[in-house]
Amino acid sequence: MPYTIVLFVSRKPGLSTAQFKDHYENVHMAILKSVAGSTFPVSHTRKYVARVDSGAGIRAGVSPGPGATSSTPVVLVGDVKEVDWDAYAELTFRDALHFQQFFAVVNEPEAAEKIQEDEVKFSDADKFKVVVLGETTSTRA
Repeated sequence: MPYTIVLFVSRKPGLSTAQFKDHYENVHMAILKSVAGSTFPVSHTRKYVARVDSGAGIRAGVSPGPGATSSTPVVLVGDVKEVDWDAYAELTFRDALHFQQFFAVVNEPEAAEKIQEDEVKFSDADKFKVVVLGETTSTRA
C-alpha cells in the first residue's frame, strides 16, 4: 500500500518566487536524489502557489484584493495571509517500509547536514511542515 507525505515549503525571505522555484528544481532536487539514492520516493511531485502576476486569478474571474502585490497568492476562498507557503510537495513511497528507509537515509548526520545546508539557501525552516497522508479517495466524472 503506498505511503504518502506532503511538505509545505516556504521561500527564504528576500528570495523571489522564481529564485525559490529555480533553486528547488535545479539544485535541491539533485542533492536530494543524490543523498537518497535507491530510497528516493517513487514520485516527488512539486506544486507551486499561483501568484497574482501569473494571471491565474484573472483567468478564474477573480480580481486581486486591496493591497495585493504581484507576489500575493491567488486565493479563491479564505484568508490570503494563511497561505504562508510557496510549494506543496507530495512524496509517494511504495509502502511504509520504503518511507522508513528513506527517512533513515536522509537523517544520517552527513546526509542531513548536506540537505539542511542547501535548504537554508532557499527555504524558511521555521515555516516548514511535513504531514503524513491517510486514505485517499477519488471521485471522477
